[in-house]
Amino acid sequence: MKRKLSALFLLAFLLAAHMPAPGRADTESNIQTIYTYLTENAGLNRAAACGILSNIKSESNFNPEAIGDSGNAYGICQWNSRRNSLISYCEKNGFESWKSLEGQLGYLQYELETKGYKKNVGDVLRALPDTAQGAFDAAWYFCVYFEIPADRYNKGNTRGANAVNIYWKKFGGATEIYPMTYDANGGAGAPASGTKTEGVPFKITAKAPTRRGCEFLGWSEDKTATEPTLSAGGLFSENRAATFYAIWGQALPDDAEPAKTVTLNGRRYELFTGAHAYAYAKEYAGTRGGHLATIRTAAEANAILPLLKAAGGPCWLGGEYACGNWTWASGESFSDAFAASYWQSGMPTEKNYASSNGRLAAAADGTWLDLAPSNMETAGFIVEHGTPDAEALPRYRLTVSTSLNLRAGPGTGYGKLGSVLKPDEIFIVHETVKGTSYSWGWGVTADGKKRGWAAMKIPDYMEPVSGPQLDEATGLIYELADGCAIVTGCSGTSAFLSLPETLGGAPLTALRAGAFPAESALTRVFVPGCVTDIAEGAFAASISVSGHPGSAAHLAAVRDGLRFEAVPWPETLTLPANLTRVEAGAFENLSGVQCIDLSRTDIREIEANAFAGCESLRAILLPDTPLSIHESALGSLVDPVIVAAPGSPAARWADENAYVTVPPAGS
Repeated sequence: MKRKLSALFLLAFLLAAHMPAPGRADTESNIQTIYTYLTENAGLNRAAACGILSNIKSESNFNPEAIGDSGNAYGICQWNSRRNSLISYCEKNGFESWKSLEGQLGYLQYELETKGYKKNVGDVLRALPDTAQGAFDAAWYFCVYFEIPADRYNKGNTRGANAVNIYWKKFGGATEIYPMTYDANGGAGAPASGTKTEGVPFKITAKAPTRRGCEFLGWSEDKTATEPTLSAGGLFSENRAATFYAIWGQALPDDAEPAKTVTLNGRRYELFTGAHAYAYAKEYAGTRGGHLATIRTAAEANAILPLLKAAGGPCWLGGEYACGNWTWASGESFSDAFAASYWQSGMPTEKNYASSNGRLAAAADGTWLDLAPSNMETAGFIVEHGTPDAEALPRYRLTVSTSLNLRAGPGTGYGKLGSVLKPDEIFIVHETVKGTSYSWGWGVTADGKKRGWAAMKIPDYMEPVSGPQLDEATGLIYELADGCAIVTGCSGTSAFLSLPETLGGAPLTALRAGAFPAESALTRVFVPGCVTDIAEGAFAASISVSGHPGSAAHLAAVRDGLRFEAVPWPETLTLPANLTRVEAGAFENLSGVQCIDLSRTDIREIEANAFAGCESLRAILLPDTPLSIHESALGSLVDPVIVAAPGSPAARWADENAYVTVPPAGS
């Protein structure tokens, strides 16, 4: 009864305030109504009310019927998973509709006073001072812990500034303005002075002064400091005037020798030691003709381990967090899924791979750290030189009628990069990720000016051009020749790959040298029996091969010294263990069988024409026990491979009769 009376009082109050009809986005009227309710009914001070207003502005523009988040969020505060609770509250407390402003304000108050962690937010808001600083803090806290949007900390800062600059000025009162100055401290080119508004953090400029032979480290209010307390983009929150002095460190000579160098498949990684800020390390890498290292595969991560151990502490890599996503400074794609296995415990600093620091370094053990760009406790940085051979990558021509957005990641949930692909433009694809309806590819335009992730909806958005082709499902790069598919490379990110029997509608028959390099993410590849030609060096030494016994994959693994795992042929005839003799013509002209397995039998003799005419036979597995085999046991067949232990009677018979032999897997 008490709650219903409260609801009736609220309704009367809102009507007296001339609240618009439910659903009408009468912005100014709704702003006044919300502010009055929060201060007179919810018991919040002006600052807290201004903070909430700033958030409601961002969430719904004060429209109680606003719908967002792809239809999953509703109302002035964009309730999503709590929508049903909102509806239930309004029904139980006599509100005409849960879509009404009065019902939503009542529910907001109810949450801030009674609902778990939302009540905690209410408690914080009620304790804030009624000042401009309080308005900023209220908006920030409400954003970070009540609304919880993506990139909530940065959005909290923006909403805090709006709370002061818009709503505190409207409802609160005057604000102080403080002068902010920069001093080059022995250098030249100090940034222009600025001002700080009371309650709103002052953002440190990205412009840096210069000083011959010195590295600019950042800013400090202490002129004699050796380490900075603020860097570009940092926030100064105290409500007072301040002077920021440039802090300098010793720069590296332009021709400095790397402390250590390693190479991997045409890429060179150089270690430069010493404590340097991220911005300097990035700039210096550019002056050396390279970029801070990009690590996208296990092979690359392993390659730089000697450099990290030599440094003995964290080294900057090229990872940067911006606009809600991690990216590589080189412009290459960043995979959160790959990075997940390298982040050190507790890193990055926020859940869902978000960051409040924003720069990536690797520790001496190879794990990744999320550090502030001004961090001066690093031991060095790693510069990478070399790029993939674009001529060996698949190319696509854009077929869209207007344009196609490039994004920061593989999916529409990632931000647009501001550049688009135009009709007939050529897009060179380096990597693919399979999506729900179509794949996404990371690549670069033929002129090298645009790069990012694009939707590879074929043929609606793009079509392959002559030369290497890309299989979206597997990431395999292949060519078609004489009606057959030949794999030349791989751009996928999976650790295991099962090769298909066809590519581009043609049977897969061959693998070229370098098709599966060390820098790929692969650790194991299954090769089907249809592949009969595998070039030497098709697989990097770090990749294990699985396939059928006696197949081309088996032969290639033995030839190249690779680990091989045997997978039975689909049509294998396994003979019983107590078998001691295969009589003449016993299996003559047997059709459909690909492999005959005698390896676990007590076989002592195989007579003439025992397997003659078995045209589909690809392999015979024989034991290493004493065995007599007639010279015409296979009739006129020449293709079957004999799988037998080296030096065994079966292997000697195969050699004498010019059959190819290969040892069993694991021998």
